[in-house]
Amino acid sequence: FLDDTTKKAKDIETLKVIEKRIRDVIYKAGDKVDSSIRIIVLADIEKNQKFLKVEKDVDSLGKELPQIEFNRHGRKSVEQVLTKKKNTN
Repeated sequence: FLDDTTKKAKDIETLKVIEKRIRDVIYKAGDKVDSSIRIIVLADIEKNQKFLKVEKDVDSLGKELPQIEFNRHGRKSVEQVLTKKKNTN
């Protein structure tokens, strides 16, 4: 009876140690997954910000181009265009 009880106690202790190791591995795996997801999300945000900046630059150019008026020689000086742009802002 005592041998059986001692063996069960050792088995329970062994199971507790194994359970703790399993729990530690699961927590580490969860941390790794969270870290990887965070890296992916941040990279996606950065990429979107770059695209938004390019989109804004393109929109800005689209607004500037119609402001260029051609004189009868087919061009206007840069100074005149810039002056007109400053006056409209």
